[in-house]
Amino acid sequence: CCTTRSIVGRRLSREPSAASAIATVHMLLRDKGIWADAVGALSPWSMHGTPELLVTDCGPAFKSFAFRSVM
Repeated sequence: CCTTRSIVGRRLSREPSAASAIATVHMLLRDKGIWADAVGALSPWSMHGTPELLVTDCGPAFKSFAFRSVM
């Protein structure tokens, strides 16, 4: 997030795919407190919400019909 300078979604995968990109977008929409609690984080990870603007590179995962239709 450019405003808060926080990571609001992240997904690691061996190959870029529309499914991975969509899962990342779903992550940024959800409260991540459960994950922070599960790993014993010392501070909350409460950043989530609907973005006003989503900027991606022109990778095939982001240009796919599946990703664009979800967005």
